[in-house]
Amino acid sequence: MGNDGKCNFVNCEQGTEEWLRSRLGKVTASKFKDVMTNGRGGAASKTAESYMMELIAEKLVQAPVNDFSSPAIKHGNDNEPQARSVYSWRTGSPVETVGFATHIEHPDVGASSDGLVGDEGIIEIKCPYNPTNHLHTLTSQCFPKQYEWQIQGQLWVLQRKWCDFVSFDPRMPESHMMVVIRVERDEEQIQALSERVLLFVDAMKKKEREIESAAMGMAYSSASWEEVEQVEKEIADDEGV
Repeated sequence: MGNDGKCNFVNCEQGTEEWLRSRLGKVTASKFKDVMTNGRGGAASKTAESYMMELIAEKLVQAPVNDFSSPAIKHGNDNEPQARSVYSWRTGSPVETVGFATHIEHPDVGASSDGLVGDEGIIEIKCPYNPTNHLHTLTSQCFPKQYEWQIQGQLWVLQRKWCDFVSFDPRMPESHMMVVIRVERDEEQIQALSERVLLFVDAMKKKEREIESAAMGMAYSSASWEEVEQVEKEIADDEGV
């Protein structure tokens, strides 16, 4: 475990078993958008509730409950190192790769940044499987809204000031291959995000206690059923069944 004074790092390569273990049961930036979804009447959304149960299950089985493999994810993982190198070459900024980071005050909250840039920046790399998604970003010069909470969440967890959103497609001509969009830290968004995420963490701990109580109740019920079965067996023996 490392510490740069802003957050805590698990010094491992992303995608490895150690990285997967370090994330178990943690609320991570890539899923902050699920936490930020709203249910009816101010209640928790079904999406947030489902994510909460996934995290609790991870803690109990000590393994990820969702598969990280798909053609799109493989495409992104395969092209991310090249994207990082091209970014460094084009901007003149070295990128430091890191493992899994947790908030310095909230160890149940974390993020896996695609890289640190200097003392104040990070990068978030997307290598779209569908090249039309890359072209949408190129023409709009705006990052896709679906990554808003992930980006601001990383800036919150890592205590950084800006993020360069990078869309990269090596299949494109060199002039079209990379888009870099600077996203500044938004304190209002981070305030809203941090409040919701910490409420989510508290609710998850409460749910864990409920599950533990239910499990203990079932244990007692199981013991009672064992006693019943033993009595039934004794009766059957007595009757010569």
